[in-house]
Amino acid sequence: MNGQLGRQDAAGVSAGCERVVAILRSLDAADANERTRRQIAYGYFDLTYYLEQLGRASDTEWGYEQARDRWAALLADFETLTQLAGCHNHLGLIALNRGDLAAAERAFRAALLAREAASRSQAHQAEQAENVVYWAGVLCNLGTLYRKWDNRTESARYYDQAIEALTRVLPPEGDSLDEEIRDLHMRTWQLIYGTPYWLRTARQFLANARGGKAILEQGPTAEPS
Repeated sequence: MNGQLGRQDAAGVSAGCERVVAILRSLDAADANERTRRQIAYGYFDLTYYLEQLGRASDTEWGYEQARDRWAALLADFETLTQLAGCHNHLGLIALNRGDLAAAERAFRAALLAREAASRSQAHQAEQAENVVYWAGVLCNLGTLYRKWDNRTESARYYDQAIEALTRVLPPEGDSLDEEIRDLHMRTWQLIYGTPYWLRTARQFLANARGGKAILEQGPTAEPS
């Protein structure tokens, strides 16, 4: 469907989404093993990208809910917990953007709990570092939530926690050659795996947290409309 997106073939992408849903439902109806059930959960999560590109907001939310519910039913290992956290966080962002702050808070707190449980699970050191980055991203989202709720104390607390965690996990700034090597590594990672390298994500989250804290310190008049 990526080619159809590039050609702006909305009808083709939409038809492709319907075919994917039919396949996932068929797999769901069968007596799927653990591996297949994980692939179904990934399938619903990946589907949300195309639904979002089509501007189908309610279907995008539905896709995250389907993925969330399937991850929640699987063995709670590191993979499951981090994927579950991602679903909760996306649902929190959707609720936040439509102004449903109570639903956003519930989703973000569920994401935090899943990230914290993942931190106690067995995983490679790099995977745990990435988990810390996304945990801090949820803290930043909570900072924004409480800023919109005009709870300045809680907002500042969550922004500060995010900034502290991200500053701790990021390597110190090196010389220009070190930066060039690091940037090349990040670009290569994204080219191979299709997702941003966690160092780049951490930098973006840190910028978001610092930006949110700056808006908070400027007072209500600085709040974006």
